[in-house]
Amino acid sequence: MGEGRTLGRFVCGERVANGPVGSLHRARVFGDAGFEKDFALLVVDGELGHDRAALGRLVRAANGWARLSYPRIAHAHELSAEGDTYYLVSDWVRAATANALVAEGALPLDAALLLAADAADAVALAHARHDLVPGGILHLGLSPSTSTHS
Repeated sequence: MGEGRTLGRFVCGERVANGPVGSLHRARVFGDAGFEKDFALLVVDGELGHDRAALGRLVRAANGWARLSYPRIAHAHELSAEGDTYYLVSDWVRAATANALVAEGALPLDAALLLAADAADAVALAHARHDLVPGGILHLGLSPSTSTHS
């Protein structure tokens, strides 16, 4: 998917990561009077989009994620389709990824422990939300290149 492609009202920018569900892009919405807002747009892998069972699981997971509210977890806004392309829209978090934080060397122990504790706390909360999705909300896209510290 190229930069500048439009999906719904979202204009796709650079690809920032790839994961088991698809490719993550920075996307932008343009509104009236010069309004602009960035979002994270996950373009669902084409094969996954054609698998009815997998797509059903994705819809259930996206619905659960959209109802999840926690300061260290980006909020899901919508799951949409344009033609055969499915995409999931969430908050664009402006923060350094874990990869970027350690790019020039190890973090001090207290900073590394804080980063790990924050990530573990958010993952534990999502997993514990059996009321939203049976088995809790999974974190298929969590990786050092996409996770951030806020």
